[in-house]
Amino acid sequence: MRNRRLLVCWVCWVCWVCWVASVAQATPPTNQEMEAALTCQCSCGLTVHSCNHLQCGFAIPAKEQIAEQLEQGASREAILASFVTRYGEKVLSAPTATGFNLAAWVTPFLVVLIGAVSIGLIARRWTKNRSSIQAASPPTTSAPADPYQERLKKELETFES
Repeated sequence: MRNRRLLVCWVCWVCWVCWVASVAQATPPTNQEMEAALTCQCSCGLTVHSCNHLQCGFAIPAKEQIAEQLEQGASREAILASFVTRYGEKVLSAPTATGFNLAAWVTPFLVVLIGAVSIGLIARRWTKNRSSIQAASPPTTSAPADPYQERLKKELETFES
């Protein structure tokens, strides 16, 4: 029963993500959205939209090109492709999720997940071993009295009286 609920929730989530993606592609991009998708090449490290250089040699012409292409009705992908062909993939503010870039995005999360599972399994094994050792050991009887303990008790009794 629980697995069925989990499956239904997962299917609903996948459908919702697909719907959101289709709606996002159906709306035309805005200037701000396209400017934020490109990294300024003037070495400021900001996006074209947020570049704070007054006479930037890259951001100002890029904003004009984006506005022209949007007026002509170009899609988001077409605008990004035109900049990628001219400047290379480094112009994108977020790398594409293909090839090596996909591996670079997935690998850290995968390593953390594998590490967490490994730690959990090791901790489980350690606690299982500890409980089996405690169960296997016979209950301890009262240990034989240590002669030094007995002598200490006697001396304390005589000291206190």
